[in-house]
Amino acid sequence: MIDIVMNPENIEDFYLECLNRCFGDWGGTAMYRWCFERRLGGRKPDIMLLRKEGAVLGGSAVTYRHAMLNDVMVRIAVMTGSWTLPEARNQGCFTMMVDESLSLAKKAGAALLMAFVTEKNPSTRRLIERGCATFPSHYLVSPLDGRDITPPVPFSVTQDSTRCSLDVSLLMTAGGAGCARFVYSPDEWRSQFIDRTEIVEFACIEDTCVGVIEKKGIFDRLLAFRGYADHSREDVLKACCAKALNNRRRLFFFTTSSSLKDYAVEIGFERIPGYITALIAHEGALKTVFRECPDGKITPVDLYDPGSPRYIGEWDLTAGDRM
Repeated sequence: MIDIVMNPENIEDFYLECLNRCFGDWGGTAMYRWCFERRLGGRKPDIMLLRKEGAVLGGSAVTYRHAMLNDVMVRIAVMTGSWTLPEARNQGCFTMMVDESLSLAKKAGAALLMAFVTEKNPSTRRLIERGCATFPSHYLVSPLDGRDITPPVPFSVTQDSTRCSLDVSLLMTAGGAGCARFVYSPDEWRSQFIDRTEIVEFACIEDTCVGVIEKKGIFDRLLAFRGYADHSREDVLKACCAKALNNRRRLFFFTTSSSLKDYAVEIGFERIPGYITALIAHEGALKTVFRECPDGKITPVDLYDPGSPRYIGEWDLTAGDRM
């Protein structure tokens, strides 16, 4: 029988060892504390370990956010850093993690339990079998082949945030109007997008910040970006790509925008398809976002079907929104 231990004490070193064993260069103590000890969405994350006869099989966490759905703010929960040790696979661990995460999300009053997954991730099939809503997402990586991409905008980069004008509200709402999105207080946004464990740079046009970039290995991760004056988000994306290529680095960004995905592929980015999955955790909390919705049980399919009165629309999420 598999048991679940919730929020065990003094597991940081062991949990880190398991994460790095399962995911390679996952991170160290600073990354652990950034992921699992910060308070977002009004709550600290919950951590679980799965054990069988005293041996650990796997672990997972649930982190929390606030999200804007149909112009109504609700709490949501996110499955974060789920892992199963190689020798413990094919025992139903991930299914147990999903069920326990749903229970935690419901207790926290979270409308949805979400997860970020790639299309080929084995967890994706399990979540789809569970009946989740699926919203397309796109992981995009620039080429490293020396192609000539000319920056379309006057562009500079600094690691000193005091040297540029940083408008958090504009970066938070850079996508399409009316899209579902995560919502942060200014302090939460800074802790999520700026106060990270790796070096962060600020991409600027005329001393105005239009992008936040995290350095990790050979990658420049574009955490958030926006247009400025006559320059579109596509212009800023292309300028960041040109900078990365010039420095023999690769630009990575994550988007839920099909138009941004199409543009990135057009200029040479490689695309890894994925999904944002959503399971209904607390139906009462979710119903608050449908002011004129007919009564009756909500199904996950309703949430992503444009013909449904319970359609929540497209998501506007970036790489920085992910843990």
